[in-house]
Amino acid sequence: MPSRQSRAACWIHAPALGYTAIEAARTAEHVITIELDPTAQEMARYNPWSRSLFDNPKIIQIIGDAFEVVPSFEDGVFSCILHDPPMLSLAGELYSGEFYRDCWRVLQRGGKLFHYIGDPDSKSGARTTRGVVRRLQEAGFTRVIAKAASIWSGGLQMTDFSPTLCPSLHYCRSCRPSFQRCRPL
Repeated sequence: MPSRQSRAACWIHAPALGYTAIEAARTAEHVITIELDPTAQEMARYNPWSRSLFDNPKIIQIIGDAFEVVPSFEDGVFSCILHDPPMLSLAGELYSGEFYRDCWRVLQRGGKLFHYIGDPDSKSGARTTRGVVRRLQEAGFTRVIAKAASIWSGGLQMTDFSPTLCPSLHYCRSCRPSFQRCRPL
């Protein structure tokens, strides 16, 4: 498990086939994935391009509920968090102030939270985005920037919620080398 002394540690929620975790492990000392559904992990085992997810000693996979797992992490151990929860109606606790406070607590000074929230321009997406921004600010994220930025050619949209402690991407660049198209403000 990562500690505060880790150069770079990345926590990825809902890793799917593990491509992001594999890429992050190229430069991060530790990559932690949290997946609720063991079937998703089993599917990745059958994918030859996901082999590194299981073979790389830098990648630690946790099967469990992120809402229950994250409180067990030490304070300030992650340089970046990629949070890709199910839709709000299926996992409201992963959009809660309590969960965001835990995210803030485990993030290193200058770390970044990237939070997938769907289409922020849709009617429900706009409402979700407003609530997420408010709760993140209440949790301690004082520089919350809601912006859609395509980071994979497949069109996945991530929203960058950044704490103000350090506007630099210094820490996060070290654990997300494939995301160069996603630029800081």
